[in-house]
Amino acid sequence: MQIRKTNRLMDYDYGAVGIYFVTICALNRQHIFGEIKNCQNDGNHVGAFIERPNYGTAQIILSDIGNILKQNIEKISQIYDGINVDKYVIMPNHIHMIISIIQEQQHGRSVNAPTISTIVRHLKAYTTRVVGAPIFQKSFHDHIIRCEKDYQMIWDYIEHNIDKWHEDRYY
Repeated sequence: MQIRKTNRLMDYDYGAVGIYFVTICALNRQHIFGEIKNCQNDGNHVGAFIERPNYGTAQIILSDIGNILKQNIEKISQIYDGINVDKYVIMPNHIHMIISIIQEQQHGRSVNAPTISTIVRHLKAYTTRVVGAPIFQKSFHDHIIRCEKDYQMIWDYIEHNIDKWHEDRYY
């Protein structure tokens, strides 16, 4: 039996106050969350960005599953005190999010804050339950954002991800 390599940093507390870049993929990278359309942005489209400016001509048209996922992502900050989804994008077969744990600290750890793994596990489980079928790959990719430059670079990546879909490794 093959032993799976862990995606997380050893001995790192993923419930600590911090900012995390998370990528979650659809099962078998199927295009089930929506599709990218290259058309003029008239400001009336269904988009997955929070405060997306008029950049480029591509937009995502979310599927029913994509809309369920969008609603669940937007509930994360309401469900968990001290957790913010700063930025996200839903792509046809994956999701990128910047998640901040901002709660008060006690001995270096957030008081009652869930870990990033718990947040992702609950998002995936609840969305899967509503959809009624498995829709996500096992696990997820994360990156701990450690400085303002890194944060801005990832923010920009998410902001322009739809416009660069044809260059995406998940395309």
